[in-house]
Amino acid sequence: MTSRWTGHRVAIAGAGQGIGAACAKALAREGARVLLCARTGADVRALAALLRKEGAEAHAVAADVSTDAGAQAFALAAFEALGDVDLGLICVGAAHPLQPLRDVTRELWLAQLEGNALAPALAAGALLRGFSSRPVQGTDRQLLFLSSLVTRRPPLAGAGPYTAGKAALEAVVRAFAEEAWPRVRVNALCLGAVATRMHERAGTSRDQIAGMPLADDIAPLVLLACSGLASGLTGRTIDAEALARDPEAALAGDDRLAGVNELQPAAAGQEHPPEGEPGRRPSPRVRRALRETAGHLHLYPDDGGQLAARLASLHGLPPGSVALSGGGASELLERCLRAFCQAGDEVVSPFPTFELLSALCWRQGLRHRPVLSPRTSDGLFGAHALAPLLAAVGSRTRVLYIASPENPTGALLSPLVERELRSRLPGAVALVIDEAWAGPASATDATVLHQDEKMVRLRSFSKLHGLAALRVGYAVGTLGAVSLLRRLQVPYPLGAPQLAAAGAALEEPERARRAALLVARERARLAAGLRGLGLAVSSGDAPVLLVRDPSAASAGRLLFALQAAGATVQEAHWDPAAFVLSLGSRASNRRALAACARALGRAGPK
Repeated sequence: MTSRWTGHRVAIAGAGQGIGAACAKALAREGARVLLCARTGADVRALAALLRKEGAEAHAVAADVSTDAGAQAFALAAFEALGDVDLGLICVGAAHPLQPLRDVTRELWLAQLEGNALAPALAAGALLRGFSSRPVQGTDRQLLFLSSLVTRRPPLAGAGPYTAGKAALEAVVRAFAEEAWPRVRVNALCLGAVATRMHERAGTSRDQIAGMPLADDIAPLVLLACSGLASGLTGRTIDAEALARDPEAALAGDDRLAGVNELQPAAAGQEHPPEGEPGRRPSPRVRRALRETAGHLHLYPDDGGQLAARLASLHGLPPGSVALSGGGASELLERCLRAFCQAGDEVVSPFPTFELLSALCWRQGLRHRPVLSPRTSDGLFGAHALAPLLAAVGSRTRVLYIASPENPTGALLSPLVERELRSRLPGAVALVIDEAWAGPASATDATVLHQDEKMVRLRSFSKLHGLAALRVGYAVGTLGAVSLLRRLQVPYPLGAPQLAAAGAALEEPERARRAALLVARERARLAAGLRGLGLAVSSGDAPVLLVRDPSAASAGRLLFALQAAGATVQEAHWDPAAFVLSLGSRASNRRALAACARALGRAGPK
């Protein structure tokens, strides 16, 4: 049987032992033609002989790629033996016994930077020089570097030089990716601890090594990172653990899985932003309040104290527990990041989540650490899981952000998980729960706050009250946390029309309850229709639906058909088989369902 790797030309630096040798065996046995390189010529020659005995084409060269001459010898041998190179696999690295930074010598710093960043860079540079002298013949050339999960986890005491070396390597990968595109794709794969001789030389205990996976077990994961599934990706640093759990989502990105740098998501000429509202219009009472306000626009508004006091009472909290915003819950989220974080700090969240979070983190110099949510059997996402979120919280984490309902999965944060998070989060970490899509506010057990917590809930008048254009938002939380948000509050946080509309909306609690019920019913109706067409649809009461085509064959047609029908829809960038459909009016939802039926060649709604 022909394998994907049959006939592929692969040059492996660091193939004498460990992961490089395991990958060489896996690739050769899948039909790849391989060139093996290591400083220890005896190791690579013996391995090449073994592979040739098994019927593979395998060549060997002894070279030290941490030198200019050795790196050049590696590349020359590869091109001479194979004719060209489709994949350069850079498995070079160095480790050291755990040691406090205060005791690290210059020699150790240099050795780690040389072994983990300089040597891989020289090997890759030599291959790139070889590529530049050869015409591109339709091949998907790529370089894959092996890095470590120590760069993506809380700092490991005693591993500072090794971590710095791998962090430097990942910076090198990004630079190579920029310069080599589009001729060559360049990525890195961050692996966890693997049972190799490097750990033995670093002094890792036998008990610890015994609990690690073997290099032969890891090789398939390395091959997956440079398989067709990763086609088109470059400049990425891939988390191996996430790749093992969910390849498609893990390959969607790295630190910013939900990353967008633009803060205005609407495309030029687009009538609505990608996140549409459910279509609920403001009530007659709200419109009347706005008309009455119009005659007083020459006067400054009040400071919003009365509205804040009403909201605090509604949530069962003392006065001073509310911060107001004229920019909606999004502006309050940005304010939370400014209040609780400094440049270089980390923000943990589930993934997928509100895409603006990554953009705000990027703008403020923060690292967004997304945690993949549990996948369900239909390829969608389940409820928020406690253990992975807590495991991602490290010494630089300052905010744990969770939307409930989640955007766009619809997942809810259960009271049990919330209580566990609040009891187990370090005191330096603020828990920010975005409830912009939640139902009507009320004083509930989950709202009870202890004043030694950093706890904030973000709320909006946009969804249920039909006030999206007025951008009225507020935050409730512990006095200490909210006081920080209020210090960043501009004078007159809400204009007079915003205050009047919000006050009028609060006079109609029954209307808000009915609006939530109508949204839930309409969502359930649309979801049932889509499921009837054979599509998987997320659960929950969020005003968007995450939809997935299980066959992945029709997702493009569905997206095109929905856009043509005027639906507010966008691609799920982490999954080419999925898209996010915003709930609209009954008529627009029927048009969306009919468009999907036509795209699938089936009967539409009656």
